Order: sequence, then C-alpha cells, then structure tokens
Amino acid sequence: MSATRTTPDRDLILLADDDGPCREALRRSFEAMGLRVQTYPTCDGALRFPRARRGEVLAVVMDYAFAAGRSGNAAVEAVGRRFAGIPAVLLSSDVSRASVASARAHGLHFVPKPVAADALAAMIGRITAPLATSAGRAA
Repeated sequence: MSATRTTPDRDLILLADDDGPCREALRRSFEAMGLRVQTYPTCDGALRFPRARRGEVLAVVMDYAFAAGRSGNAAVEAVGRRFAGIPAVLLSSDVSRASVASARAHGLHFVPKPVAADALAAMIGRITAPLATSAGRAA
C-alpha cells in the first residue's frame, strides 16, 4: 500500500459506512497508510463532525446506501455541501449510471464495492495530492 501525501495538520479520514466489517477493514487500511480515521455508522454521524476541526480532514469516504438516516442522493448532496472543497469518495455496490452520475455531479469520486485497499489508497493519494502541493507552497 502506498503512502499518501498529507500535511502535518491534515491527516484525518472521515469514514461513514453502515456495514461494520467493511467499515473496520477500511479503517485498518487507512491506518496502515499512516492516516487517522474517524468512523461513523451513518452519513448523519459524519455530518455532525465539528466545523472547527474541518482543517484536519484530508478526505471523506462514505457509503452510498445507509439503513438509517440520510442515504443515496440526499447523503451525497449533504456531504457535498458540508465538506465542500474537501475530496470525497463515494463507495457503493450500486454501480448504476444514476448513482455514479449523482456522485460526480456533486464533486465526489466513485469507487465500486467491494473495495480493493490498494486501489482506494491510490485514489486517496491522487485526489489529495493537490492539498499537499498547495500546503507545500504555502509553507
């Protein structure tokens, strides 16, 4: 698994998935990449992440369908509004054109489930590279 470029203050992944074993496997994968992870069983839980700590967030990774709370397009729209400017990845076993189009229309990257840890690590590295580059220029 490749290392992800982070800034000293921006190394937190917000992970929302209602599938406990999947959430745990993803958490372990991100931690193996040297990232901190805050997990939530619902999208609504992630949406309650404190705004004051927004600068710590490297990326948001969430499932598309939740058994409870906001789900599907409503979840995608809420995350897009709440975490605007922060790279976000939508995970889903629903690979219909509608779900992929919804994710992309709201600025989220789409990864089909089941998720290969190395593919997800590569995507996180790719989509967060601009954050590390701009932080390097600011230093």
